[in-house]
Parts: sequence; C-alpha cells; structure tokens
Amino acid sequence: MICAFFLFAVMWISSCGEGATLVGPPLHEPVAGQADIAIVSRGIVEALDIVPGITSSPTQAARLEVGSGRIESVYAWPGDSVVEGQLLARLDSSHLDVMIEGMEESLARSQRLHHLQTEEMSLEIRLLEFAYSDAREQAQSAQGTPLYEAAIDNATRIRQRKELVGLELNHRRRRHNIDVEDMEIALSSLRRDVGETEVRSPIDGEVVYTVFPGAWVTASDPVMYIAETEGVIVEYIGMTIFASRFRDAVKLQGIINGRVYDLEAITPSREEQVYYRSRNLELPIRFEIRSELYDAPPVGEKVFIHLYSAWAEDVLRIPSNALFRSGQDVSFVYRREGDTQELVYVATGMTTGFYIEIVEGLNEGDEIFVRP
Repeated sequence: MICAFFLFAVMWISSCGEGATLVGPPLHEPVAGQADIAIVSRGIVEALDIVPGITSSPTQAARLEVGSGRIESVYAWPGDSVVEGQLLARLDSSHLDVMIEGMEESLARSQRLHHLQTEEMSLEIRLLEFAYSDAREQAQSAQGTPLYEAAIDNATRIRQRKELVGLELNHRRRRHNIDVEDMEIALSSLRRDVGETEVRSPIDGEVVYTVFPGAWVTASDPVMYIAETEGVIVEYIGMTIFASRFRDAVKLQGIINGRVYDLEAITPSREEQVYYRSRNLELPIRFEIRSELYDAPPVGEKVFIHLYSAWAEDVLRIPSNALFRSGQDVSFVYRREGDTQELVYVATGMTTGFYIEIVEGLNEGDEIFVRP
C-alpha cells in the first residue's frame, strides 16, 4: 500500500506545473497504514563525524636553545621526575671546537695574505709616484722639442696607473674588512654554541620521552618531552585522513565517560612544525578541554571526539527521510491536511545529518509524511 501511495504521488507531480500546490485524493486507510508522520519543529541541524581520541598529559619539549650537536650524556629517563631548570642532557661539542679552530686559522691566513697584498700595492703606488715625478720633469725639459708630446703622454699614463692602483687598494681593504666581519660573526656564533651544550627542563614534570646518547640534534629537535604534573588534554588517535577536517570544524566536543566537554584545538609550536615536516611526519592533533561543568578527566581515558563540520541552532527542520527531490533543484514534501495529503515545494538550507533545514515552504507544527 505504501509503494502504491508514493508511486501515485510521483505520477501526480509529473503532470503538474512547477511551484503548484497539489491536493491528493483522500486517505482511505488510517495514516499509520500509509506512512509515518513527523512534526516540523525548530532545533539543531548538524553535520557530525565521531573519531577516537584519548586523554593525556600536556607535554613540553626540552630543546637546544641554538646550534646543533651529538648527545654526549643523558641524565634523566622516562618515568623520572624533573624540576624546571634541571640539567637533562649534554652535547659533545668537540666538533664545534674543530670548526672554531679551522675558522680561526682561516681568519689568520686571510689577515696575513691581506697584509702582504696591501704592502705590495702600497709599494707599487710609491714607485709610481717617483716615476710620475720623473716623467713630469722630463716633459718640462722637452718643452719646445718633438719629444714633448711623448713625454706628456708617458706622465699621464703613469698618473692614471697610480690612481687605478690606489682605487684597487681601497676596494681590497673594504672587501677584506667585510670578510673579516663575517668570519668574526660566524666565530662568535660557534663560540656561543659551544656554551649552549646543555639541555635543561622547561617545566616541573615527568620525562615521557628522551633521545639516546649519540643522537644528532638541532635546535628544532626535541631532546626530551616533559609531561606536566597538572592538566589534561585530548589527543586524536585516529587515521590521518580526518586531519584536514579538524581545521574546518565549527564545533568540537569530547565525550568522556558519558560527559560532554568542549574542546579547542592546540596550535603546534613553530619548532614542532619544523621537526615534523622536515621528517615528513604528521603533526599530532591535540585539544584543550574548555568545559568548566565537570572536573578534568583522568589521563588514559577513551574519548569520542565529536567533529561538527556544520552547526545551526534554532532552525526549522524536518527528518531527512521526509524530503523528496525531482531533479537537482526541486525539493518537496507531503504535508498532511486532515485526511488528505498535500504536495508542498520547499527551499532547503543545510542538508546534512539526520535533519534538513527548511528555509521556505513549511511552518513549525506542520505534519508531514516520512518514509519508514
């Protein structure tokens, strides 16, 4: 009987013009025998994904302040309690000592070479000055003779050569000063790196991860992770395919032991982004718990993360199985009018989840037929 009812309705639509309000034949059987009834109401329309997570302690990474090196010694291991400022690890700085020694030798060699070159060029300038003085005297002596023009040309060439050598000498001095300044800056940086070979704890807490002696680390690498003694966060543990959806979510909630907690995404630090992306790894997805209605849950609890990609409150809505479509742009429902059904064209809004938002065509309290 239900199939016959809807077949008749579809044939009825195809014979009518678009936008018309149609009234069908009387219902000869009780409504319950024809189709289910739903009431048009106001409420929430949402698009929801539920993904897994777990509660954990907030952590901070202990890193080098600057530079890089190989871990020589580790003084704290997972499970150990540490306090802020405590020495956790030390780097082997012998490679930095070798680099500093080599750069100091290069700087000294450059200084010696520059000194030798400037002395040679200064000597050439003095010789050219003497030669220019002699050429001028010869030119004065040759005045009124056929040799005068040649003597003047020779004096001019000597003067031009002297000026050119003087310009080159000044350029070499400026270039050398720049090179020396650059090398001294590099040396200063290396010497500072030698002094930054200690890794200390940024907070009070418990070590949950550490590298082993011999590992090579840079300033962006975590040497250790320290879990805070207070506070709880939620960490997503599902497939990375959902990672992009968290960025576009309009609402995030976590269901923990039957209680609902509001969540807020934690933005990874710059160092974390550099570390994970440089190794082609997925960034961890973590959330702060914002709800104040309940105490913080314990660490290690399962979390059902509710990820809403769409959310609207207090909108007119109908069940999704009450809507019919004809083509891509025509939507309609069957509204109950006493013992008859009325076809009503509707304009829809959000069409995700269990409900569909109704923008135009129905009123709150209308009774409509739904497919079982």
